[in-house]
Amino acid sequence: MKIFIAFLLLSVMQADKVSNHDTAVSENQNAANSARQGKIRSIVYFSANDGAFWQNKSKGLPDGIFLTDLATDGDLLALSTKQHDVFFYDFRSDSWQKTAMSPPTSQNVDDLLLHEGKIWAGTQNDGVFVSADQGKSWKALNEGLQNLVIRRLVAIQNQVWACTNEGLYILRQNKWQLVKEHPSIQINSITAPDGEIYTGTTRGIFKNTGKEDSWKPVFQGKALHNINSIGKNIYAMVYGDLMVSADKGATWKNIQEGLPKGLYTFHVIQSHNTTLAGQWDGVYKMTGTQQWLKYSNGLPAKFPAIEMVVFKDLVIAASSGWVE
Repeated sequence: MKIFIAFLLLSVMQADKVSNHDTAVSENQNAANSARQGKIRSIVYFSANDGAFWQNKSKGLPDGIFLTDLATDGDLLALSTKQHDVFFYDFRSDSWQKTAMSPPTSQNVDDLLLHEGKIWAGTQNDGVFVSADQGKSWKALNEGLQNLVIRRLVAIQNQVWACTNEGLYILRQNKWQLVKEHPSIQINSITAPDGEIYTGTTRGIFKNTGKEDSWKPVFQGKALHNINSIGKNIYAMVYGDLMVSADKGATWKNIQEGLPKGLYTFHVIQSHNTTLAGQWDGVYKMTGTQQWLKYSNGLPAKFPAIEMVVFKDLVIAASSGWVE
């Protein structure tokens, strides 16, 4: 890749403000030329066989968008873009369809959640917007928020949580409440295996010990880009390494082997019995020897898999408009 990508990576790793949504890369000049000619951009790919082969599913997405998130709920699959637009995938037409209205903000939409029949959009500096009618109208939902930079929205035990640049919030009766006992720092991600909540922050991982007002550090010394959980395994995506804990954060093991050196992982997900990781140059599969193997058949070369989700029997990998 050109120096642009290296510069972007260094900037992201050195800055306190970290986000996987600011990536701007492109597969090659041919793809860029095709896009200018009105052809389908290679932004979103589906795999129907746990990542063994990927198929371009970008029809309906306009040229020049910067994808920021993927979200699923029941039969719904959606994505958000930096330009404030939200799209749902229509399996009948095999294409993405834009919602009637976009969140009414001039800020980037950086996170997307589908929950209880509503669309929840987290923005870069304008808080949260919610639509209860599939995007026909939107309302701001910011009462109680002391910081409007939304890093992640997630539903845990039927409650919506918000990770912000300055603390963790939980929504109660349409008002955000700061989780006061959690450090008021930048929280990039959150996961809840077996109902136990773990947050990935710029100061490591904090675990809820059973009560909302009781948190303890279980991984310190490194900033996290993301945190995921699969079964009993908790995956910590720190900058330059991928770590895993199988004992609720008591001990951690480095499992970076097979992945690009010095580059962080965006996501770790599981489809059936296959564990997949999204990296800067594509998708990787965990082998039986606990090493990672490139698993990007059908993806463009050096495809940064910045977003990955499992949707029914499909694995979805997405990137953004990018130039090599």
